[in-house]
Amino acid sequence: MEISKIPGSRTAIDKPVSRDYTGNDEGEFEALLQDKMNEPRGEKKIIGLTTIAKPGTSISYGMTAAYADNSTKENPIVELTTNYDGKRQTIQVAINEINPKSASRMEMFALCSYMDGEGLISRSKFGSWSTLRAVDEMSVHNGFFNNVTEGCGDMEQFTEEKLDWERAGKLVADLLFECKAMKQYLETKNLLKVLESFGRNEMGQETEEV
Repeated sequence: MEISKIPGSRTAIDKPVSRDYTGNDEGEFEALLQDKMNEPRGEKKIIGLTTIAKPGTSISYGMTAAYADNSTKENPIVELTTNYDGKRQTIQVAINEINPKSASRMEMFALCSYMDGEGLISRSKFGSWSTLRAVDEMSVHNGFFNNVTEGCGDMEQFTEEKLDWERAGKLVADLLFECKAMKQYLETKNLLKVLESFGRNEMGQETEEV
């Protein structure tokens, strides 16, 4: 299905919307590797996979997600590993500290990987991160991230730029419903429901600390 016209003042989308849609050619790479997601690599089971483009080139570098050695049920920590620009990096992300109302793409990738790994969300064919990347693409295209007008362009933007995923997700869901893209709408709503529960957990923790 194509959404060729956005009702009201919204702008047009000239790309297909599907559950494996990522808005670029990296989706094809990810699709080829999804069947390996459940295979142990070394001692750690991979629970997430994405790619990050290098500006000015046609190169995209992979990033994997796995549970960190110091991860616990009460304090889950996801370890992200990449060889971006030929430099191996390992980053640990504490899941309980993520607030979807103000989170980077890196944090949301870790959170989606955790949700899929724990079975907290009804998994679509390519996982909740693929659904969120579609939200990302449509949000940038339609201005749902406030002043953000460009998608993720490099590693720094992937790790540092904070975005309100709950607000953008709700606007994308409304758009999909208006355009009768019901499968994508339901997947987005399902994802939002789980993300909102993490947002409430974060608010509760902040209240306790005061």
